[in-house]
Amino acid sequence: MHAFGLEETNDFAAVEATGRRAVELNPRDPWAIHAVAHVMEMQGRLPDGIGWLDQRTDDWPPENMFAFHNWWHFSLFHLDLGDTARVLDIYDSRTHPETTDVAPELLDASSLLWRLYLREVDVGQRWKNLAGSWGSIP
Repeated sequence: MHAFGLEETNDFAAVEATGRRAVELNPRDPWAIHAVAHVMEMQGRLPDGIGWLDQRTDDWPPENMFAFHNWWHFSLFHLDLGDTARVLDIYDSRTHPETTDVAPELLDASSLLWRLYLREVDVGQRWKNLAGSWGSIP
């Protein structure tokens, strides 16, 4: 959490050092993984971000409520590189693989589809399926 707080102050060197140290202490800390990914995204270090998250995917299991968000960040790195096929694969398998009523998951899924829409990528029936998930929120 400290690393992510530092990210909000744009102290990227401190964020990365603190986040990496936190991951050394607890490799399954999704917030520390997330903070380091933010630095790489903010600095445009796309291959570094993909490598960082790719080597950490086993450290955020599906039952972790933050997993979907780290997958969303993973998608953004691929999107910035223009690999929309990979983005759609991650969306289907990790970001929004099934109906959910967890609003943060739906926000990330919506944001990802919107970014694809802005790039004029055909997302098929994903908008319709996502709308159904939004309709299931109590």
